[in-house]
Amino acid sequence: MDRNCSLGSKCLAIFLLLLAVGNIDAQTKGNPSAYARIVGTVLDQQGHPLKNISVHAVLEQTGMYMPTVNSSDTGQFVIEHLEPGTYDIFGESDAAAYPDTALSFYPNENPTKVTLGNFGTATVALVLGPRAGVLCGTVLDKTTGRPITSPHAPHFIVRKVSNREDSIEFLGPPRFRWLIPPATEVTLEVFAEGYRPWVYADLPDPLTPAPFRLESGEERTLDIQLEPETQPEHRPEWRRLFKPLALGSMSANGILRRRGQPSAGISPRVDVSVLGLLRSTASYFFRFATNSSVANVPT
Repeated sequence: MDRNCSLGSKCLAIFLLLLAVGNIDAQTKGNPSAYARIVGTVLDQQGHPLKNISVHAVLEQTGMYMPTVNSSDTGQFVIEHLEPGTYDIFGESDAAAYPDTALSFYPNENPTKVTLGNFGTATVALVLGPRAGVLCGTVLDKTTGRPITSPHAPHFIVRKVSNREDSIEFLGPPRFRWLIPPATEVTLEVFAEGYRPWVYADLPDPLTPAPFRLESGEERTLDIQLEPETQPEHRPEWRRLFKPLALGSMSANGILRRRGQPSAGISPRVDVSVLGLLRSTASYFFRFATNSSVANVPT
C-alpha cells in the first residue's frame, strides 16, 4: 500500500515537472526573440562618439516604436527584448540639434537598418547628421511687449518651399526652440487664440510668406509680435476650424463650436451641409488674407 502511494507520488511529481517544462518551452516558442537585441555606437559625421542621444528602433513591418534608450558617455547603447524582424534605427537630441529623422520632414543621409533573427544580436554604428538649424525666440504681444497669454499654446507651421505639402507643426510655449532642416528654404506661420495670424513675410508683399533658410548648426533668434484680436466675436477661431480637420473630422459642430457652446454670431442650429462648411472655410481664409500680421524679416 505504502509502496503504491510512493510510486503514485513519484509519477505525479514527474508529470508536474514535464508540464512545467512544456509550459516554458511553449512560452519560448511563442516569444522566441526574448533575448534578441541591437548593440551599437552613436557617432557624428566625423566619427566622434555622441553621448545622451535618444536612440529608438522602429519595427518596419508595423511601424511600432520600441522603448527608447540613451547613449552613454562613449556613445554606446543596447536595445533589448526585440522580436524578430527588420528595424530602422534613429537617434535624436534637441539640445545637440539632431532632429528625429524618423520624421520625413528631416533629411536622413545615413539610414540605419538591421534584421534580427531568433535570439539574434546586431551590432551597428549609428551615424547622425547633418545637424539641424535652430530657430528660437519668443512670441510677444505687440501691445504689451510681453510674452503672449493665450488659452492654448501657440501653433507654429513650418513648410518647405520646394513642397508646400511637406510641413511640420509645433505646439509649445511662447518661448520656443525648434529644429529646422539645414540648407532648406522654409516658410513660417504662427497662430494663437485671441491673436491675428502671423506670417514671416517681406514688407513689400505682406500676404506672401517669405522663405528663409538656416545652415547646419546655425542658430537664429526671432522675436514674433502678434497683434491682439480687436473683435474676436466676428472671427471664427482658427483652432475651431483647423483642429477637427487635422484630426480628420468633418463634424460641423466641432468646427463651429467649442466645448458644446455655440460660436458667437452663429446660430445654435449649426448648418452641417457641405455648403456651410465651405462658406466657413472661405470666410476664414479671406479674413486671414486681409488681417495677417507681417514679420520684419531679419537679415
